[in-house]
Amino acid sequence: MADQIVAWRAFALWVRAIVDVESGLPVSVRDSIEQRCPGFLQRRRADAPASGFWAELMTWPEHHVYPDARLGGWIEAAHYYSGLNPRSELVWQAWEESAAAWVRRRPTRYPSFDEWLANALRKLDIPEPEELEPIAEAEAFALWATLVVTHGTNTTGLQSTVAQRCPDLLAMREIPEPGDREGAVRFLQALQESLARRIPRAESAPQFPQCCLRIERIRSYFADCNLRWSATAPETLPSFDQWLSEVDRFLKFE
Repeated sequence: MADQIVAWRAFALWVRAIVDVESGLPVSVRDSIEQRCPGFLQRRRADAPASGFWAELMTWPEHHVYPDARLGGWIEAAHYYSGLNPRSELVWQAWEESAAAWVRRRPTRYPSFDEWLANALRKLDIPEPEELEPIAEAEAFALWATLVVTHGTNTTGLQSTVAQRCPDLLAMREIPEPGDREGAVRFLQALQESLARRIPRAESAPQFPQCCLRIERIRSYFADCNLRWSATAPETLPSFDQWLSEVDRFLKFE
């Protein structure tokens, strides 16, 4: 949902940049609004100032696209995480640059929203949302394995899960014994390398920690478990699937 919020924010800023120059609503912008926000223009007062378009467009999806977030009381949290998304900063920069350039020299043709957004994000080299899920799961697996090696006394579950997900790893390196810190470091490094070979761009995950809410949640839950288990480790550590389901409940907005 954070990605959705950024996209709607970008659309509102694109409208704002054009309306501020034109002091009105060009036909092309009107058509885009009607396509993306059916009924928005009809509900708006005829005498409402054009300068308010962008602010109203920012709140429109809260009522019509993801109303559950607003009614559930966690829309502000969603906005917070969308602000951490590097795309958010780039669309604000693009608005500032466009507004300044178009005031100086009005273009003969304004870019479409898709053109404008693509240009705004051209500097960004992070995976698309559909690529992030396997990357997030690979990171979760590496962090769960770190918890098991660090706090566990029985690594049988780790061995079977590694055999399923990274069968090449066990041919090169054994699961370390509990308390073998040096062995744990070597094993976890080899695990990261194995995951990087199997999951495209998984090795780049540290470069985009804030582009995916689930990656943020995984890292937060890992830190929480590591802190709690350093004091008192559970008698039985959760399997990876159990731990991953706990991740998705952690920090779930109520």
